[in-house]
Amino acid sequence: MNIPVNSNLADELNLFEHYKSFADSAIDWEMIQDVKGKYIYISPSFFNITGYEVLNLTENPSLIEKIMHPDYIEYYKNEHCESFRNSEKSHNLEFKIISKNGTEKWIEHYCKPLFNEKGIRLGRKINNRDITEKKIIHNIYSEEKRKFDTLTKNIAGFAYRCKNDENWTMEFISSGCFEVTGYHSEDFINNHKIPFNDIIHPSHQHKLWEEWQTVLAKNATFKGEYQIICADGKVRWVWEQGCGIYDTKGKLLALEGFIMDITERKENETKIKNSEEQYRVLASLTMDSASVACFYPDGRIEREWLSDKLFKEYGIPPSDIDTFEKWAKFVHPEDLHIFIDASKIVMRGESASRDFRVITPAKGIRWINNSIISNIIKEKGCLKIYSAVSDITDIKEAELKLIKTNQDLEFSKEELIQADKKLRNQMADLKRINNELQISEKRFRELTNTIGSAVFIFQNEKFCYVNKEFTNISGYSEEEAFNLNFWDFVHPDYIDIIKQRGFSRIMGESISPRYEFKIIRKDGQERWIDYTGGLIEFKNSPAGLGTAFDVTTKKLAEEKLRKLSRAVEQSPVSIVITNPKGAIEYVNPKFEEITGYKLSEILNLNPNVLKSGYTSKAVYEEMWKILLEGKEWRGEFYNKKKDGTLYWERVFISPIFNKESNITHFVAIKEDITELKEVMSELVLAKEKAIESEKLKSAFLANMSHEIRTPMNAIMGFSELLLSDDLSKEQQKDFSEIIWKRSNDLLHLIDDILDISKIESGVLKITETDGRIDELFAEIYQFFNSKYLILDKKNIVLRFINKIENNKLLIHTDFYRLKQIIFNLVDNAIKFTEDGYVVCSCEIINNDLLFSVRDTGIGMNSGMSEKVFDRFWQADAIKKTNYGGTGLGLSISKGLVEIMGGKIWVTSELNQGSQFYFTIPYKSAVQEINKNNPKTSYDLSSKTFLIVEDDNANKKFLQILLENHNAKVFTADSGYNALELAQKVNGIDIVMMDIRLPDISGYEVTKQIRESFPDIKIIAQTAYANQEDRIKCLAEGFDNYISKPINQSALFKILMDYV
Repeated sequence: MNIPVNSNLADELNLFEHYKSFADSAIDWEMIQDVKGKYIYISPSFFNITGYEVLNLTENPSLIEKIMHPDYIEYYKNEHCESFRNSEKSHNLEFKIISKNGTEKWIEHYCKPLFNEKGIRLGRKINNRDITEKKIIHNIYSEEKRKFDTLTKNIAGFAYRCKNDENWTMEFISSGCFEVTGYHSEDFINNHKIPFNDIIHPSHQHKLWEEWQTVLAKNATFKGEYQIICADGKVRWVWEQGCGIYDTKGKLLALEGFIMDITERKENETKIKNSEEQYRVLASLTMDSASVACFYPDGRIEREWLSDKLFKEYGIPPSDIDTFEKWAKFVHPEDLHIFIDASKIVMRGESASRDFRVITPAKGIRWINNSIISNIIKEKGCLKIYSAVSDITDIKEAELKLIKTNQDLEFSKEELIQADKKLRNQMADLKRINNELQISEKRFRELTNTIGSAVFIFQNEKFCYVNKEFTNISGYSEEEAFNLNFWDFVHPDYIDIIKQRGFSRIMGESISPRYEFKIIRKDGQERWIDYTGGLIEFKNSPAGLGTAFDVTTKKLAEEKLRKLSRAVEQSPVSIVITNPKGAIEYVNPKFEEITGYKLSEILNLNPNVLKSGYTSKAVYEEMWKILLEGKEWRGEFYNKKKDGTLYWERVFISPIFNKESNITHFVAIKEDITELKEVMSELVLAKEKAIESEKLKSAFLANMSHEIRTPMNAIMGFSELLLSDDLSKEQQKDFSEIIWKRSNDLLHLIDDILDISKIESGVLKITETDGRIDELFAEIYQFFNSKYLILDKKNIVLRFINKIENNKLLIHTDFYRLKQIIFNLVDNAIKFTEDGYVVCSCEIINNDLLFSVRDTGIGMNSGMSEKVFDRFWQADAIKKTNYGGTGLGLSISKGLVEIMGGKIWVTSELNQGSQFYFTIPYKSAVQEINKNNPKTSYDLSSKTFLIVEDDNANKKFLQILLENHNAKVFTADSGYNALELAQKVNGIDIVMMDIRLPDISGYEVTKQIRESFPDIKIIAQTAYANQEDRIKCLAEGFDNYISKPINQSALFKILMDYV
């Protein structure tokens, strides 16, 4: 908006002066060029960007080419000349320059024509902005995008980002999706052609949704396989991995992941399964029995395949032979050594084939051949065994018959005698060996019972021998131990660890047979043992031999030491240990963190390396005196870190003594209290500020008393004079105008107090509507122009300048609060300006509305500029000259600006005027506002009004006002009276409803009237002035709202909507 200005002001606000104050402080290189191409202004930023002093462009504009990059000189000439020829339009260029130090910089060049108020072109404004960094970032972004595109194009699959909805709506999907699905990326984006869920095979859709929701509930990663239907109708298998993406508050934003084609892998798996099935059939035709199984370290056995034809004939269930131990139960005792030898070979990962006898439930003793191929599968951590069993009983019996026949033929009488003699000798040897074994077993028991370690032997996980020390450690008797499973003796936390170690040894790994683990005693106590294990043959069967001794006491001591060490290492305070001379021997990590010194840097040095010079020598002397007396010392140091940073620490030092009471070390515990010191300083400042605030509040209250009594004095005084009968009409008019003005002043004062209260309590709400900036400027200008004619401030020129393009003038904001902010700033500027001008302007900067109010008033120094927005400040600061006001206007404006999402600041010099700035976000309105010309005369002759008001003066005022415009008026002084009149009087058009009535509330009256007369227009009238009250009234069924004191113009503006 461009409101006419005083001709004297037009000379001051010429093209140059209007622009220079802003451009001098701008970071862009700004220029103004007249219509002849002469530069009349170049901003100081020219030097900051180019490194050159301001060139003499006034005389020779072509000198600008001196800094132009050679590649852009011709481009600049052509475009610049073209823009000068088409000078009615704005234009943009981008080009490179070379600064004085040789640096190449990118410049964004923007020209805009300048016109005066009559539309005559005065020249043009040129803005040059350094966009080098923006260009670099753009290039980096382009390169990173290229890398990402290349990556997604070359991987066998595609990345995606989608919504967690029933369609899996894609927000991003890489181009690799075409190779997998046959659809292009854009087909899926926002379900453009087809939702992604539609290509998922129907048999997988529900399951896929359920699995994803389960994963999201656990905030885990999804992995799964499912089928899709491609664009060509073919069904393919895909594998997907993804996860949820959340914001900082944990809200799910999207799903991101990767999908790849696994159809070929799935087909290969099917082929392998078919091949295995063929192998099973072939094996069943060529072998009596065969199996494939995997043995794991934890004892698990996974049988992949079994042909059990032979074992069915033997009457042996497969579950009875799924371990070597179970298998051994069916082996003939005389052949058990053959089976054990073969088992050891197999467990080493080697192959074996042995003939031996088995005792079967169904067929008695049978000869079998068991051929085994064993492989160690390291990637699965298991032993894979391929086993084939054939019944060779018939063959063996034939062989034995043949051998016996040959022996019968070869044996002679002499040989029989020798054989008998030999047998007798063998029997004698066996008796002797048996006696020796009994003696050996007795000695073994005596030996094991005399050593301090527990000794025990176990077979098939059962104890078969234990010594006395075992019973002492475990709490079980010998008889009880024989009924124990070995794993009942081991603590559950260590069972898997022991099994893993055993398996690793079987697999040939170099694992120590000695280690420690926990056991559980009979009484439930947990004990630690130092265990050494090995394998032996016991009573012709493999067995485990273990020795152990109780190390619980040692473990507890180690744990206590570990906790103490952890406490020192993880302590939140610094710990330093020195020798008696003060040389550092140890510091904990917290010391390193605080000081910046590593232990290796400070070892054997004295802690005085931390001295800053700010702690007095007397403190150190007192410290050493107390410590050398063997006492503890407490104090504070102001020390210096490795990087030179100063910090406060609270120190506690204690001497450590040996058995002879000599000091061997000093231990210092040091706590960084820098933050505590700063908090204490802040508390002192806060206390001082609180005292100052209390003083300001007292001054404010004293000033408030003055501000209230001053207009009240005028109102009461001139009201009393109006009662006189000898006043002329001119005097009556003057006195009425004074009463009206002072009433407005008092109302403004009350509004300020209420607003600052709502702002500080955080209850003030913003209500945004659509409106035009130029109309707002016109309204405020019109108000102040008439107001200050009354005050006779004719030496001030007031001007409002709108720099916003016409198509952007319609905005969406809280116009009530925006008007209040501008009103306060303009009112303030006029108040402190005796002569000169006050200029209010508005423009759009970086998507913000920037408002400024500039005056030529008294200004202020820098100290005052910092406090000018503080509440109550004016009440204390301006004592010498009474300018009036509460001192709350600027504080309210600051609060409102911040609530609306902007900021406010001021620049000022004493006696040079002030310039206040504030911003709010620019929001364009949804649609153009209909403009209706307001009526200047009001005829209410066709309308019937009901005024509901318990205050007689207010009721009389409204009645006279409406009857003066020919309205028919009825009045009620209570809610029930109003309801009675509404029923009796026919044709009531409009009700003026007071909210606070003596009997029932205006809300309840309105509700009951609405039930019987829904077409009556009801307007709320209340002394509450909050915007929130207006919203509440409309929500409660009122058609409109007006606050007291009632302004005639405002009232008729509302009534005209219903006339």
